[in-house]
Amino acid sequence: ELLRPKIFSRNAAFWKVGTNVKIFSRMLRDTGNSKLRVRILMFLAFFLVVQFFFNVMLVVLTNLYLNSFEKIPSNFGFWTSTEYRQGLVNELIKKDDNAANKSYLTTLEYIASQNNIKNDQDDGVTDLNKLGFNILTVKELNAYAARNQVDYISSYCDLLIRYALTLPTRDNANERIQLILNKSFELITHYEDVLRTEISNYKLKNKALRTFADIYRTKLDKLIEENQINESSSSPQYKRYFYFFKRKIENTNSEFSSILVNDLAEQIEDCLLHAISIVECHEYPDLPQSRAAAESPDSKITSDIAILPNDLICSELLTNSILELCLFYASTKNTTQIDKSLSILLSQLRALEYEHDALASTLDSNHIHKKESRQLTNVSEKRLMELKYESIPLIKSHVSEILWYKGLYNKAVEFAKDAAYASLMYCKENFNSAKISKMGFQNLSQMFAQMGDAEGARLCQDKAAEIDVPLGAFMVQKETVRDVVLYHYFGHWGKFLFP
Repeated sequence: ELLRPKIFSRNAAFWKVGTNVKIFSRMLRDTGNSKLRVRILMFLAFFLVVQFFFNVMLVVLTNLYLNSFEKIPSNFGFWTSTEYRQGLVNELIKKDDNAANKSYLTTLEYIASQNNIKNDQDDGVTDLNKLGFNILTVKELNAYAARNQVDYISSYCDLLIRYALTLPTRDNANERIQLILNKSFELITHYEDVLRTEISNYKLKNKALRTFADIYRTKLDKLIEENQINESSSSPQYKRYFYFFKRKIENTNSEFSSILVNDLAEQIEDCLLHAISIVECHEYPDLPQSRAAAESPDSKITSDIAILPNDLICSELLTNSILELCLFYASTKNTTQIDKSLSILLSQLRALEYEHDALASTLDSNHIHKKESRQLTNVSEKRLMELKYESIPLIKSHVSEILWYKGLYNKAVEFAKDAAYASLMYCKENFNSAKISKMGFQNLSQMFAQMGDAEGARLCQDKAAEIDVPLGAFMVQKETVRDVVLYHYFGHWGKFLFP
């Protein structure tokens, strides 16, 4: 018994299937009814044929769905395209950045191999050798530019950005991310100038620029902490940044550090302004600032691009980009920058309230409010709830903090109350609403305390303590490719039609 060889589970499963097939065949013979056997076999054959065509349909629909995010050129090759799509699935559907990063790295290695770039190649950029793969240079990509294969160059730049943005967080990750993103933007800028066409997906460029801003912000915070420099001394001005800042100064350490603080602040502002400009040029080409950017792409970008018309339906991407810029301005504690932040936030608030009123005029918000968040299937319903209980209260909360800083205490309390009580109505169903409401009442408690209203401060603090963040917000819902693709094309009928 001990000397009998062990059977691996995979082999055991195979023999179990084989045994079941033999038993099924014996049962068909024992029935003695040839018509029944034929019917059963026809049913099995029909099931297999239907299953085959369903799988073919699912493959086609999956590729079409992924192409809506990233159109992979045919000259990438079969295995390279397959690995690229696997990375997109891991990133966009399974929300697994580590697995996506591995797939993107494998794709980059495949592309380097296809272009006959060896790992020991010395192209003069020693930093690239630390990445474990070689990035295609202008020299290699010029061959595709000569054949007018813009999609190849654009998709390759997207791949570099996706790889950089999915890198795992480590101590030296920021340097690698910055290195790859800089290389990507060098290629993008070069071929946009040469080919006179857009290179790379604008949403990816927006995300990359905001990542640049986060990296520079980390450096700025570290520099201020090390040198104890007052951040309010920085005065961000315009400067174009798609490169590493280098300056040689022979001066005292404090003067050198102050210059670095100003330059890092300039880089943060410029990255965020470019991120906003990219979104506006693609999603709102009729805006005056979008037309001006299209006519003079190298002209100076100012904070005026973030001031929106009152009747603009603002996308989530543009809202998030503008909010990041406002938070940066507010963090400088500089009067001029804080005034800019307030003007932009009020502009954003008016635009969101306009969209809310437009949706509320066609939908019954009170009836929708009675539904649980997971029962909201209509896109308009979800957007109305998001505006009423998340986006608008969040903007009002930030406005109240700026007004308080400016000494407008009554107005600050008014905005803080609106934000806290509006989000409170949906806090049991929504994580963001609960967080906004809880922070809102905490801010109100501090405001009342500083105004000498001890009872009001206590009541607000008790109210904040009563708000519990929904535990469901921390549960990661794993979705399969099959469910996501079928829902995208067939809605809720997908599960009914293809159970």
